[in-house]
Amino acid sequence: MYTKLVNRIQGLMGLFWREVAKFGVVGGVAFIIDTGIYLWLLSGSMAGHPTKAKIISAAVATVFPGSPTVTGPSATAARPTCSARSSCSWS
Repeated sequence: MYTKLVNRIQGLMGLFWREVAKFGVVGGVAFIIDTGIYLWLLSGSMAGHPTKAKIISAAVATVFPGSPTVTGPSATAARPTCSARSSCSWS
């Protein structure tokens, strides 16, 4: 009984850390895009307008992905499957 519970918890923790890693990658890419565009705008045409440059760079970094993987689940997205007899896995 305890081994089933331990296996299930291990499976759920694996899924949890996989999601944390995906979130971190998307956030890191958005940060790099935001910072890069902000610095580029400040060194160019918006040198005297840091607030406007930040608004523009944040807006671009927010909508950068455009892929269904990041913007929301699709019909073909893998979903975790958990059963009482086995640990959770992606199907």
